Amino acid sequence: MQLNIYVPESKKDLLDVLSRTAARTGKSKSELVIEALERYLPAVSQPPLGRFNLGAFRAPRRAELYGERLEKP
Repeated sequence: MQLNIYVPESKKDLLDVLSRTAARTGKSKSELVIEALERYLPAVSQPPLGRFNLGAFRAPRRAELYGERLEKP
């Protein structure tokens, strides 16, 4: 499968680094890009855990949670 991407002129340095890295490692540019995507995408795919303010909160008592179970012999 083939995918072509547009790289803006302002990011030309990235392509230079990619070319030098490919030459140094003996890997193709495609291999390097795929490796980078495999590392990057899982990290950004997980949304950060949110924080919620529940306001004033009283923890339930054990009897409230397990009342029926505790009453049975």
